[in-house]
Amino acid sequence: MAKKKEEHRVVNSFEENKELREKIYDDIFGDSDLTDKQKSALIKNLTNFTIEITSTNSFNEAQTTTGGIPLTEIDPKTMESLLVKNLYFTGEILDVDGICGGYNLGFAWISGILAGRSINKK
Repeated sequence: MAKKKEEHRVVNSFEENKELREKIYDDIFGDSDLTDKQKSALIKNLTNFTIEITSTNSFNEAQTTTGGIPLTEIDPKTMESLLVKNLYFTGEILDVDGICGGYNLGFAWISGILAGRSINKK
């Protein structure tokens, strides 16, 4: 029996999310002395790439597992609970699962930044 060929996915959600790009653009550069052309070139170089996911490991080699607080119970812009005011969730306590390769760490850092900035604004 022939082995079924695995599907490969290309991941580049930053390129597809205009709102996220504009927010990060403003946060990174603020009142920078760079020209708009320089800013655009830098952002493109940092974000315009794709990652081909070719396989995954077994459960025994997993660095994260599924489950956690449903994303429907938080405000994704602030990471604040929709059920308990002034309660914030970040990282792996949420029901977000990425494969090995830094995706979970990246989400943990970014969600932490969002929560921290939201708390700081209060």
